[in-house]
Amino acid sequence: MNTNLEPPPSLPSTRNVKRRAEIARCAAEIFDRQGVSRTSLENIAAAIGVKREAVYYYYRDKSEILCEIIRPHSDALLCGMERLSALGLPATARLSLAISSHLERFNPTYVEMTVALRELSGSNPAPGIVELRQVWKDYEQHWVELFRQGQATGEFNADQNPKLMAFAVLGMCNAVSGWYRPDGGIAMNELVRSYTAIALGGVARHREKPEERVAVARKSRAPKEHRP
Repeated sequence: MNTNLEPPPSLPSTRNVKRRAEIARCAAEIFDRQGVSRTSLENIAAAIGVKREAVYYYYRDKSEILCEIIRPHSDALLCGMERLSALGLPATARLSLAISSHLERFNPTYVEMTVALRELSGSNPAPGIVELRQVWKDYEQHWVELFRQGQATGEFNADQNPKLMAFAVLGMCNAVSGWYRPDGGIAMNELVRSYTAIALGGVARHREKPEERVAVARKSRAPKEHRP
C-alpha cells in the first residue's frame, strides 16, 4: 500500500501554482507598461527577484506567459456570451447583460484587457496566441449576432449594419481599459448602467425616423416669431 501523500509529479503543487500566478501577474503589469516585444524574461525575473532560469522552470517563453494572462478572461467572456445566447431573452436585455459581463470581467485594473487588445491584434505566430485570436473572433461574432437578432425582432434599428453596431459598443467598452480606475470616483455599477443606456439609446428603435427627429430638434431650436 502506498503511504506517500505527496501529489504525483504530473500535478502542480500549490506552491508552483502560486508562483506561476505571481509570474503571470508581474508579467502582465510589465507587458501593460512596455509591450511584450520590448519585455524580456530577464525583465520579468528581475521584477520578481529571481534569475531568468527560475522563470523557465514555470514557462517555456513569453508567449506561454501571455496566454496564461489572457486565456482565462477570454474563455470566460466567450462562455458568458454563449450562455446569454441560450437564455432566449429579448435582445435589449441580452445587450445589457453582455455589457455588464464585458466590463465587470476585467475589473478592477483592466491590465489583462489592455494586454489582450494590444497583443492579439499583432502578428505573433505562437499557436496559443493564434487560438486566442479565434476565441475573440468567436466572441465578436456573438455580439454581431445579438444585434442581428435584435433587428429581426424590431428591437434595434434595422437601418444600421449589425457588425458596425457591435464593434461600436465593444469599442466603447474596450476603451474603459485606458481610463477607468476603481478609485476614480465612478463605481462599476454606475459605469455599466451608463454604458447600457448609451448603447440602447443609440441602437433602440424609435417611432420617428432619424430625419424626422433631426427636423424636430431643429424646429425646437429655431427662434420664436414675435407677433405685434
